[in-house]
Parts: sequence; C-alpha cells; structure tokens
Amino acid sequence: MTYDPPGNSPIQPPWPPDRAQSTLRDDRRQRNLVIGLSIGAVVVLLVGIVAFAMTRSDGTSTEATVPTVDSTGETFETSTSTSSTSTTSSSTSTTSTTLPIAAVADAGPDLAVDRDTPFTLTAVGLAAETPDEAVRWTQTAGPDVTGGTGSLSGPVVVAPAPADVTTLSFRLDVAGTDGVATDDVVVRVFEDADRAIFVDGERGDDTNDGSLAAPLRTVAQAVAVADGRDVYIRSIGSYDTSGATLELAADSSIYGGFDANWMRDVSRRATINGAPLAVRVTGAGERWISAVELTSASGGPDEHSVAVEANDVGVLHVEDSRIVAGDGGESATRPNGGASVGVLVAGADDVLIERSTVNGGRGADGLSGGAVAGEASR
Repeated sequence: MTYDPPGNSPIQPPWPPDRAQSTLRDDRRQRNLVIGLSIGAVVVLLVGIVAFAMTRSDGTSTEATVPTVDSTGETFETSTSTSSTSTTSSSTSTTSTTLPIAAVADAGPDLAVDRDTPFTLTAVGLAAETPDEAVRWTQTAGPDVTGGTGSLSGPVVVAPAPADVTTLSFRLDVAGTDGVATDDVVVRVFEDADRAIFVDGERGDDTNDGSLAAPLRTVAQAVAVADGRDVYIRSIGSYDTSGATLELAADSSIYGGFDANWMRDVSRRATINGAPLAVRVTGAGERWISAVELTSASGGPDEHSVAVEANDVGVLHVEDSRIVAGDGGESATRPNGGASVGVLVAGADDVLIERSTVNGGRGADGLSGGAVAGEASR
C-alpha cells in the first residue's frame, strides 16, 4: 500500500543501515582529527618552550625527549632535536689583574763624563715585568739637561752634558706594586774626564796618584805633575803656593768650587795664596782658570806683583773667580819699583774674563797698579 502525503511529495525512506554507520564513522574521524590537531599544536608549543629552555646562552642546541600525540590521540615518546640561537644584549666587563712587580731602584755607579757630550743613565736590576713608564729620573742638581721637563722617563735615558764643568744629580724612582723605590746618582762633568788630577787639602796626600779616590794634597804638586791634565781643587781652607810660581803648561786648566763629595758650586771658590807671580799660563790651546780666589804676594824690592800672566797662549778664560794682585815692590836699585797687575797679557790669541773681578794693588813710586795689562791679538 502506498501513502501519498499532501502535495504529492514522496516520503523518503529511512537511511539504509550501512550508510548511517558510515556517516557516524566519518564524523568521529573528523572529531578525532580536530582533537589531534589541537593536541599537536599544544605539543609543538611545548617542544618550543622546552627547546628554548634547554638552549645554551652561546646558541648551541640541546636534544630533548618530549611526549608526542598522534592524530589518533595515542601518546608515544619521540626524540626532538632543536637548534636555537638566542641574541641577548649584555655588557662585558674587563677585569685587569695586576701581577706583583717588585720596586727595585739601582741607578748604578756615579759617572764622570766629558763636557758637551751625551751621557747615559741606566737603571740596573729592574724586575723583568717593570714597564718603562714606571721608571723616572728626576734631576735634583745642576744645570737642566731634561729639556725643561725636570725629569726623564725609561730605564735607559740619554742626556746632553753641559758645556761647562759642573755636577749633576738625579733621583731614580721605580714604581712597583709594593710601592716606590729610589736611588741617587751623580754625574760629574769635566773638561776631559780621562785627563784629570784632583787636590784635597784635608784628605789628600802628595804620594797619591791624584785620582778622584786618591787625591793629592797640594796644588803645587798637582800642577807640577799635571803634564797636560786639568787640576780640580776641593775648596777647603787655603792653599799656599807662595814658594814658587805655578807654571800652568799647555792644555792644563785649574778648576775650584768642589766640596768633600766633589759636588761643584762655582760660588765656593778655592783659595790660593800665590807667589809674587802667582800663575804663569803658557802654551797653545784653550785654557780655563775657574772658581778660584787667587792672590799674588806683594813684590819685594823692585819686584812686580802679578796674579796671572798669560804668555804666548791660545785662548784663556777666567770665569767665576776673583783675581787680586799684591802691591808692587819698592824701588831699591832702579828709579821705579814694581808694578801691581791682576792679569798681565804678554801674548795671547784672546783672554775672556767672565763673572769675575780682577784687582791690582798699589804700584811703587812712579808706577800705577792695574787690573789688566797687555793686549790680546784679537
């Protein structure tokens, strides 16, 4: 029997049983797929978090075992390797480690050098790690040789010696991690350091060799054995040379102004009380009479008193000195007595008197006393 509903619309029969079951299975698969995808997304997120947490700060990767869920909802273990480089903003601090450096200061022995010639100061026995800037030489006495800075830096320094006979002193400072060590050195500047003879009226002996360590005692002995060497005199007491004229031969000069340690101060003159003709300078070459107080004895009857006579010399320098002639002798057998002359130039290429005073005494009747007499060739 057939039933026709209103409108003559045919009634669809119910789904066949096999089709209904197929549709239910498709719906279940779709739901499982959605659930699986959702769980998978969560797992991926977890994997990322774990990988980030296990990535080292230097950007290297680590391997982690994480749970994984497949599309069916089943859970299994899988090993996931991740690689991640993290870029971070960081500040780097540098720590400087200071190695212990002992402060050792040894300026070496005192120096004897030629004037107007470079000399070298050397710090001895420094610790191997001592930097150059930790070593400083500060000048403490003498004409400046540091170029106006007052000090020189480095374990080995070179400086120019002054053009004058003088004494320089330096203090060596060496800085270390344990403090600052110091030492002193003296640089004695001579006309010719290898041709020098020394006189000490207190500690010297005329049997000595005349070296700095073993000086002579008298100026007379020093001049007598000089043989072209320069004579350096310690300024102590007075030196009596009144028994005979000091014959200052070729290439020899006289320098006073030294103390017991052979430090020079030209204002501290060496005192020499000489004969009526106190010093006769002869021979060619450039010569110096420096930092002395030289007085000639008064002349005897008809005798002149001359403190310095320059006789056929090259260039004579009289510096930082006081030159005094005694009185001329009275007349005995001739109409006029003796003259008094501080510096008598009997023949010279040039005579230069600097920072010095020259005085003549009283001449005999008919003759005047004078400071300087004679004439140089230029």
